Amino acid sequence: MGRVDVWHIPGVADLFAPANQTNRVHTVLASDARRVAAPRLDHGEVGMTVQCRPVAEILAGLGSGILPQSMQVSGVLLALSAAGRIRL
Repeated sequence: MGRVDVWHIPGVADLFAPANQTNRVHTVLASDARRVAAPRLDHGEVGMTVQCRPVAEILAGLGSGILPQSMQVSGVLLALSAAGRIRL
């Protein structure tokens, strides 16, 4: 996808709700990532888009649903906390 200078992997790398879901969400925070080529999607990723947004924009948009799933919100907050970008 691109060149990444720093990868942050939170202590809690995956989140799931075993009572009603079998999927897992893995969160990795890539700092200073830059797109150097168009994504080459695998068969199961057809239709997926990649969006790079500033952390401030994501945090500002949480209340208005920029990330619609609570597992996504949790993953982002845990990753930012593990990277020292926010305090929980």
